[in-house]
Amino acid sequence: MAILRNNLAVAQRTIGAYAEAKATLEAVLATLEEALGPGHPEVATILDNLAGVEMTLGEGAAAEARYRRALALREEALGPEHPIVAQSLTGLGLALRERGADAEARRALERARAIFEAALGPEHPDVAYALTNLASLPVEAGSEAAARPRPTSRGRRRSSSAPSAPSTLTSPSPRPPRRARARRRAP
Repeated sequence: MAILRNNLAVAQRTIGAYAEAKATLEAVLATLEEALGPGHPEVATILDNLAGVEMTLGEGAAAEARYRRALALREEALGPEHPIVAQSLTGLGLALRERGADAEARRALERARAIFEAALGPEHPDVAYALTNLASLPVEAGSEAAARPRPTSRGRRRSSSAPSAPSTLTSPSPRPPRRARARRRAP
């Protein structure tokens, strides 16, 4: 039942019903803590989801506390190098960034990136997501290398002057598509 209610909360969050999602997740959390105990690893999933909703609602302090608790539960249950631990680290890093604790956010996000890369490989989308989150942090003073383009997997540097791809599949192309002409049949 808790899984279904968690999924309901995820759906509520997806459609923008944040207050309802929060209430649903708080009820699920209370049920799981009573049934399984507050230190059970399943509680961490609910804590992560609840923290995500709280971040959306602008409740960063509550979200940070929940991410920290979820991280501790997951590290205890799965070990410090598990990709699911990296998910909690990512949430914590983003909460810290919102609070302006950039140095601590960078440590959490860098650790998440390293875990994802070691567990999933450097080309995995979770690694790219982690790098994007790191790039959202201000460049540290005196860290010019962090602002430079990084080598790609083929050893070439990305050029900032390279033409960008369209942002969507429906973006207008540089020239309009040619229209097919109707053929006339000979009489």
